[in-house]
Amino acid sequence: MGFNIVPTQPFGFNYLGGKLLALLASSNELKRQFDDKYGTDLTCFETTSLYGTTKGVSMYDGLKPYMRHIGDTESKFLPLFHDDYFREMFWWFNNNANGGERLISADKSSKKLKIQTKMISIIKNSLKDKDKLKQFNDCIEHAKSLTEKKRYYISNFGYEPDEVIAWWKKKATKRYEKLKSQGRVRTELELWKPGKDLEIIR
Repeated sequence: MGFNIVPTQPFGFNYLGGKLLALLASSNELKRQFDDKYGTDLTCFETTSLYGTTKGVSMYDGLKPYMRHIGDTESKFLPLFHDDYFREMFWWFNNNANGGERLISADKSSKKLKIQTKMISIIKNSLKDKDKLKQFNDCIEHAKSLTEKKRYYISNFGYEPDEVIAWWKKKATKRYEKLKSQGRVRTELELWKPGKDLEIIR
């Protein structure tokens, strides 16, 4: 299962780095190393999209025949805030509702989900009026019914790293040349820190 397939930026943006990582992670080389170390016989590699079906597309799209989208998952998680909406809420809660402290430590995994869960917890704890608390809880339960699905992908291995690197190089070159012609090549290493406006993960 591919859990953290995240390229350093701007490698992901300029050169489709996420696609390369996904292909290498689901190659025969990884299967051999894993099987040798753990005495297994892996038959497939799976992963899901980060943002779910609200985004409509994923960095894993366009990886045929190496990796295919085979459907969407079911989930009872709340739909996540995205982009400017998330950043605005994140910094407001950090600065006004959590004593200036980070909602979630920077070294935690699945930070976005945990941050949103923390925001909800703060709101619930601040609602002293029982009727307002009930209204808020009802709203949360209704939002869960919207069901944030994840796009689900699978690979059956069957290819070597050299093959997918050659395939990726053609795609990455085309991507870079297009960005260059449009003046959109990014050169700054992106680091998550207070006040930094990032697109999170691409």
